[in-house]
Amino acid sequence: MSEIIDFFTTKEFLGNEIWRFVCLLGGIFFGLVVGRLARFVMERAAGRFKRGERRLLLGLFLDYLGRPAAMFCFAIGLRLGLSALALKESVEGLATTTIDVLYAAVAGYAVYRLVDILDHYLTRWTERTETKVDDMLAPLVRKSVRITIVVVVVVFVMNSFFGAEKMATVLAGLGVGGLAVALAAQDSIKNFF
Repeated sequence: MSEIIDFFTTKEFLGNEIWRFVCLLGGIFFGLVVGRLARFVMERAAGRFKRGERRLLLGLFLDYLGRPAAMFCFAIGLRLGLSALALKESVEGLATTTIDVLYAAVAGYAVYRLVDILDHYLTRWTERTETKVDDMLAPLVRKSVRITIVVVVVVFVMNSFFGAEKMATVLAGLGVGGLAVALAAQDSIKNFF
């Protein structure tokens, strides 16, 4: 038994004792298990919030946030596992940036999934009206909101990796490019509406 303890406490791999890697794997495993459990509980609870064929708002929230909750638990487990490792400063900075990007991706995915709630209520609202214009606008609103969410998350991720100075230049270029496209498509948009 003492040889096993000595192996985990004295043997090193990449500058860390073996027990630190065991803690990393334990943190990841813990995050995965808790994430699966959270997703299962949320999806089961979402089924209870129905009134006939209609789904209540809390049920929709629980249903659509099950997957992002599992990803969030994994990110927390990864962060806990990485905190057990003794990393060099540059590697620790990369690990911190990666975890921040993972958190941003989880938050973006959660908001992306919540757009389905907006779509659910917009679709119900458009079914009660006689006009066809709102039937076309509901998917347009859903897609526009989703594209905006994706763009914001991508900008945040790029800002995390490249810094604010480089991103300011990229965003300024995209702004000028967007203005040029908008002016070029002006007649097409007029015809659409």
